Amino acid sequence: VEPLFGWKTKAGISRDKFVVSYSGNLGFKQGLEIIIESAQKLAHRSDIVFILGGDGSQKSALQALTQKHQLTNIIFQGLLDEDTHTAMLTETDVFMIPQKPGSGAIFFPSKLLKALSLGRAIVSNAESVSSLHRAILDGEFGLIVAPSDSSAFAAAIEKLCDDSALRTKLGQAGVQYAARYSSQKVLP
Repeated sequence: VEPLFGWKTKAGISRDKFVVSYSGNLGFKQGLEIIIESAQKLAHRSDIVFILGGDGSQKSALQALTQKHQLTNIIFQGLLDEDTHTAMLTETDVFMIPQKPGSGAIFFPSKLLKALSLGRAIVSNAESVSSLHRAILDGEFGLIVAPSDSSAFAAAIEKLCDDSALRTKLGQAGVQYAARYSSQKVLP
């Protein structure tokens, strides 16, 4: 079992880097191009690194887009086992949950509660009709931007990078939100 605080070192990431990550299906409905566009807009910030963990139908296209723009602030990780995924989330500063416009009513991200239980702030572009958008507003654990606005997505990441008090506040709200779904509360 990998120690919880060994992931950055193992992934070759400096301990002082601000890590924003996405982990899951690298598919069409996630609209992950917004992450590549945001990384491009934040390329001047050598302190921020983007992690895309997982696999899926869009992985090759995302890697090609990263190479096309010569982005050195994006690291692709393969599928992560449970321990490695937890270690990555533990050393992540902000968790990204993008959704392609029009897909928000179709799915709710399965990794959300795990990220929240670790006290990580969320950045999303979920549409107002989506369950994720409603959850973020209800739980007050993240920043939401317009669905296709990569500039706002990048600005939200940069704001959280530069404002540790806000990041902590959102992370604490996320822990409280995730606690609503503990087995002790849900099973009875």
